[in-house]
Amino acid sequence: MAEIITKIIEILSRAAFPAVVFTIASNITFKELVDELKSPSRLIRMSIVCLLVVPVVTIITFKFFRADIVVTGIALIAAIAPGDSFALLEAENKRARVTLAAVIMAWLCLVMPVTAPAWLTVLSRIFPLELKASPNEIFWTVAPLTVFPLALGILFHEYIPKLSDILKKITGVFFKFALIVVTVTALMFVPKGIVHFNIQSVIALCLTVTIALFMGYYCGLPDRKDRWTSALTASLGNFALVLLVAHLSYPKAHIVSVAVVFILIRWFVILLWYLILRSALKQKNESL
Repeated sequence: MAEIITKIIEILSRAAFPAVVFTIASNITFKELVDELKSPSRLIRMSIVCLLVVPVVTIITFKFFRADIVVTGIALIAAIAPGDSFALLEAENKRARVTLAAVIMAWLCLVMPVTAPAWLTVLSRIFPLELKASPNEIFWTVAPLTVFPLALGILFHEYIPKLSDILKKITGVFFKFALIVVTVTALMFVPKGIVHFNIQSVIALCLTVTIALFMGYYCGLPDRKDRWTSALTASLGNFALVLLVAHLSYPKAHIVSVAVVFILIRWFVILLWYLILRSALKQKNESL
């Protein structure tokens, strides 16, 4: 039964997030995309935070707290793999700049086959882990979930707008359905996964997510929407890569239950800081 539920989560997740990327990308024009590329300094700053600072902070934090090794492995892989499609969804839901989120997501996913294997080698020497994944495996796992649907959404919107509107509605409805099913079924794994989260693991996870948010928010971007986009990108790792590396490194290991709890705790921390920020801005009669 557990294997069937795991398969349902895996299939719907793999279909749902390309669907939401396509849906969001269907509202982006080429001009908006090009305009984002006219300010390369933003991409450079966000890249430094996401590809260097966040992984280093995560390594130091989890090494210091000596968290559960499974939680540590998930956190480390997520830290070296920014560029998740969920960041695009969160950017839209939390009023960040969606076009900037799309550009940085695509960029980080394209460089991931180069940066991630190098980081996996480093992590395997620092922690008692044997993590591996080839550039080719990483690209063909990550790109179909992020870069490809992003490009298709923009192309359809630009050249076949009527068809784009129809597909956007279909993929939007499918994503909501899939998200509900995945969420409900995933919650069944919480009791099994929660046992890995001792106090050290919870503190380390909450601390690294908080630091990633703050590093992304205060990386020098002038516009508040850009800062929140950067914060979300820095704090959300690509879980497709997490599952890939876990499967390739430890074929017999089952980390779905731990990953579910990990995602829930991470989401709670992000939501908490978002509400704090929104409350602080409301007191100043400002908004995101």
